[in-house]
Amino acid sequence: MDISADLGHDAAEFILHLLIANGIGVDQFRTQFVVQSHNLLFLLDYYERYKEDALRMLRAAYFASKLGFSIESETLLAMRKCSYLVQNLSLDRITWELEKLISSKYQEKGIGYLIETNIAPYLGHFKNAIYLYREKKFKCISWPLFVAISYFDNLDDLSLLHLKNNLNNQIKSAILLAKRLKKNNFDRIDLFDEGEGICLLANDINLLLFGSKDKSCYIKKEYKLLPIHGMSELMINGNDILDNVIINDKRDISIILKDIKRLVLLEKLDNDKECILKYIKKHY
Repeated sequence: MDISADLGHDAAEFILHLLIANGIGVDQFRTQFVVQSHNLLFLLDYYERYKEDALRMLRAAYFASKLGFSIESETLLAMRKCSYLVQNLSLDRITWELEKLISSKYQEKGIGYLIETNIAPYLGHFKNAIYLYREKKFKCISWPLFVAISYFDNLDDLSLLHLKNNLNNQIKSAILLAKRLKKNNFDRIDLFDEGEGICLLANDINLLLFGSKDKSCYIKKEYKLLPIHGMSELMINGNDILDNVIINDKRDISIILKDIKRLVLLEKLDNDKECILKYIKKHY
């Protein structure tokens, strides 16, 4: 349960830990828990509370993943009996709660409760990553990787998620790259075009789904060794080409720049303006 939404982060953490240390009930978002002997106990009538808002069951699992506590047996039984209610929740609410759970220190405990209470089958495509987590006995998984595994075979549905910071497009790119490469190596063009982060995510996807060799060290090393990391670092641009070479169709400039980029990345052409212009005049 994240109370920092209404309070400052430091104040929220202080109050939460103070309550826990004194065994006092924590009431937030109209969700009530008693924290006692590292057990979470849902207050009032379980079933009525879950019928009012099934998200409370996900919050119980999140709270366990955040603090590493266990959920009391009667609460677990109620969650198991009411698990079907989760299917009525919006995808946005499920996604938000799962992101917090996966980003918590004790994610393994939280995911375990989603399976134990039979909530997992009602979490849409997210169930794919949840069951794989148990099968592979993961110890820690990032939120982007969790989403990528969940939607690997359902890429069209990824657009339905409202993720932060353009994460949808990044995950989609990583999935497409992972499907294209699988057990093949990442070349310098991939590293330049996709970036280090997406290549590392694609590597993790193939590592977990297909048992591919871990290429993370190779990716990091090769990315650092790239002669350029962006087109702005190329020592020539479209204007330089127009000023020095006769071009009949300006659309050819993008083709030329793409070719130059490839040659520079593969170190078949020095990233030097004079060398590049000489090459262009000779071949175009």
